[in-house]
Amino acid sequence: MASPTRSQHLSPEETAERADRILEAAGRLLVSWGHRKVTIEDVARRAGVGKGTVYLHFPTKEVLFLVVIMRAQVDLGRALLADMAVRPEAILPHSLARSLLLEMERSPILHALFTRDTEVLGTVVDTAADDHTSLLRERTKSMESYFLLLCEEGLVRPDLSPQELLHAYGSIITGFLFRPLLLEQQDQRVLDRQRQSRLLADSVRRTLEEPHSEQELHSAWPKITALIDHLVGRAHAALNHYRTTRRD
Repeated sequence: MASPTRSQHLSPEETAERADRILEAAGRLLVSWGHRKVTIEDVARRAGVGKGTVYLHFPTKEVLFLVVIMRAQVDLGRALLADMAVRPEAILPHSLARSLLLEMERSPILHALFTRDTEVLGTVVDTAADDHTSLLRERTKSMESYFLLLCEEGLVRPDLSPQELLHAYGSIITGFLFRPLLLEQQDQRVLDRQRQSRLLADSVRRTLEEPHSEQELHSAWPKITALIDHLVGRAHAALNHYRTTRRD
């Protein structure tokens, strides 16, 4: 009878730590080389494990990069929640949009994804649709619920539905993400990120928000914080599935 492999002796903590090393390696390579150039062999070499070990956690390269991005998004969500915990106004769309833009700039993975490696988005979305349909659906539903809560508290325009508010919000943010890329391609001057973020916040506020009282803001604060916290928790649970599961 064959003797157990070293992998089969790993504790759950050691399994998660090994998965984290693989994710760290994949993230660095994604930033440095781009999605298309990176192979599983490259990731294994950078992480100091065998190629087969990578497949114990991540069945395909696409799933691996999906989890890399999911991990960065969980970190982003936690940063947003930390801000919301001390600033009630952080729940408002203009403040949330500004924080998103600045936090994406601080995240090498998200920054590379949205500025240099945009072709991976389609692949990741397809993979996510196969592997995490319920999570994607819940994220969209949560954002609609976010705008519904804002509507109920009188914080956003009452003449638009939550779906319309979400569409406008996402479109404004997308424009601010990709406009600098177009300017760079045309050798035109690009505003620094702080000025961009202030313009983004002002655009969202003027387009979507209504004047409000402190009472309205404080009434919505715990509800929206709980909503975002639940969404981040669900994403973290999905991430941990790959960190702690082995396919021995």
